[in-house]
Amino acid sequence: MRNYFIVILLLTNAISFSQQENEISDSDYKKLQARARLNINNSVDSSFYYANKIEKSSNNIHKAFAKGIKSYLYQKKNDTIQSNKNYVLANEFINKSSDSYEKTRTKALILNYKGLTEWKRKNFSEALKSYFKAKELSNLINEKALVITLNTNIALLYADTGDFDNAIKITKQSNKFIDKNSLLYDDESLKLNKSLINLNIGNYFFKKYVEDTKSIEFLDSSEVYFQKCIVFSKKIHENKFIAQRNLASIYHFKGKYDKAELLLVSALSISKDKKFENEYFDIIYNIGDLNYYKKDYLKALIYFKKTDSIYLRSKISPINYIKSNYFQAKIYDSIGDNEKALYHSKIYLNNFEKNEFKENNEIAKVNFLRNNENVKEEISKIITQSERKILFRNIILVISILFALIIVYFLWRNIKIKNKTQLLFDEFKSNNIKLTDFNVADLKKLIKPSSISISEEKEKELLEKLKDLEKKNYFLRQDFSQTFVSKKLKTNTTYISVIVNKYYNKTFSEYSNELKINYVINEMLNNPTYRKYSTQAIAESVGFKNNVSFTKSFNKRTGLTPAQFIKNIEDKVNL
Repeated sequence: MRNYFIVILLLTNAISFSQQENEISDSDYKKLQARARLNINNSVDSSFYYANKIEKSSNNIHKAFAKGIKSYLYQKKNDTIQSNKNYVLANEFINKSSDSYEKTRTKALILNYKGLTEWKRKNFSEALKSYFKAKELSNLINEKALVITLNTNIALLYADTGDFDNAIKITKQSNKFIDKNSLLYDDESLKLNKSLINLNIGNYFFKKYVEDTKSIEFLDSSEVYFQKCIVFSKKIHENKFIAQRNLASIYHFKGKYDKAELLLVSALSISKDKKFENEYFDIIYNIGDLNYYKKDYLKALIYFKKTDSIYLRSKISPINYIKSNYFQAKIYDSIGDNEKALYHSKIYLNNFEKNEFKENNEIAKVNFLRNNENVKEEISKIITQSERKILFRNIILVISILFALIIVYFLWRNIKIKNKTQLLFDEFKSNNIKLTDFNVADLKKLIKPSSISISEEKEKELLEKLKDLEKKNYFLRQDFSQTFVSKKLKTNTTYISVIVNKYYNKTFSEYSNELKINYVINEMLNNPTYRKYSTQAIAESVGFKNNVSFTKSFNKRTGLTPAQFIKNIEDKVNL
């Protein structure tokens, strides 16, 4: 009997413990919900983790939210069957709960995830219906923050249907609301909303530019908003990745290839760390594409070959694979490797004909290969030319071999007749380099003090004296240096360096060169005789040791060589 009671007691405790495990307090639920929502665009797996924890609750509203968010998360993983199942279960759980503020809010959230799911499936009209229903419920309970989220999603739909102006207008209104009501959000939610809003506005302006490439102001606006997005996306990796990738495209359009590559490499690191497989593949291709336009063909080929390797292993995105082989065909054709040009051209044509791409706004703007007959003709031309060049090269090769054999035969016969061989060697003379010996005193002079203090009165005095030297054209002397100036002003070189750096924001060398070049420009503009001097004579007239350093400084200052600059002046004078 005693054992029986013990068993009953243990079972009761186990049931009680199990029930406690399934009980989630309102405060814990809000924390878990916030984590699930915050990670929805940052880490799908993390969002799933928090949703699964919420789903263990015995509260039907909690379960409804968990199933609702999971319906969208499954769609992000392209699992439509599980997405539909979870949406049905979300509605079943919410309908079991009693009417309340939290029930209405959760219904609005579920409808929002339904809208996101349909948007992901490109069912725009169904998505819009879900958003409008969710917005109506949110207004009913005065849930302003959720209304802003829904407006942001509605704007995305408008943009996908080509109405960029309305999309920008709505999103900017949301941005103003968030700025005025920042206290409604915790720090993470605020950053997430600001990140998404700036990312979306940047995308809208970018798409407007793609449709109207003459309006460079759209590209400039897009750049500003993507940069803002990055500021708010330090921990929102997916948004940061997209913003950096799009910024790279902007710099690519503007010809700022080095900046574009830095952003792509950073985005590559993010995609690798966060295991964004599709995005990683896309960036690999984009770096190859960028280096192609930089004409760094060797580097471009490295990334194009990596693109091919990833595709052949995982079959991700045939579009990048096709474009990669198109560019490889172009590169090998340009460097005269006709066999490889032919090989990649055939891969391009064979795969292009096999693949039919669905037309959508995103692909339509960036996929210049789709249904492009001009590209097909270009590739066909490369194939024909490559085949001809290979045939011609083989003929030349055979002739060259025969000619070489004939030469070898005559050389061999000549050697045999003469019965001796002469070897010629180049004699190299090595020059002894004398190293300058530094004594301790000299070495100490080279060490700059950690901080230099000059009185304001002394600074002004030295600056006035320096300007007086400028007026007297002392800078034209070949020996015009810090040492020369310090002796002239009866001070030391360190003080001269500090004054020039502080008041001119330059090193002494830059300051000196700029004075000389400015003098030359002035003389060229006003003195016809001066324009007739040789470059060497002009260089010597302002104290340059040679015309090479002078031309380099002149070009840095004007963007032209002295000869080009003089020609421009003469052309204007003769008009």
